Amino acid sequence: MIPKFKLALPVFALFVLIIFAAAVGGCLGSDNSTKVTYQPAEIESVKVIQDNGTIYAITNVTINGGCQSLDEQNITAPTPGSKPENNEFDIYIPVKVQGETCTAIISWKEKDFELGKVFDLPDGDYTVKVNDKTAMFNIKSESNTTKVFTVYEQ
Repeated sequence: MIPKFKLALPVFALFVLIIFAAAVGGCLGSDNSTKVTYQPAEIESVKVIQDNGTIYAITNVTINGGCQSLDEQNITAPTPGSKPENNEFDIYIPVKVQGETCTAIISWKEKDFELGKVFDLPDGDYTVKVNDKTAMFNIKSESNTTKVFTVYEQ
């Protein structure tokens, strides 16, 4: 007969190993038959900045759990320098959700998008929409060589 203590240690070690493998793997049961869905990413914030005459949208994306990942291939954003329709820049960031039982690890990713040059855009108010969040900015000419870039605080 094996003493209970000698048997308990290997069983406990196996249990810890299984839990660790599930946590590192992100999703329990993430084999080829796992259900995969796509949905809009949760956007924590959108910030518009100007750096050396170039306008950027900086987004903070929340990744909710180990089964979610950014769907980089399906992000849609305007081509830098393209003229926005109705002064609106539309950006769509999706996430891929793989599995149903996932770890509860929440993480954040920052994604930057170049929108264009201050001097290439006509004067006016502009909106940047990223999924369900927006940011606004204004461009105003003060002279032929000076344009003022202003971000509206949310």
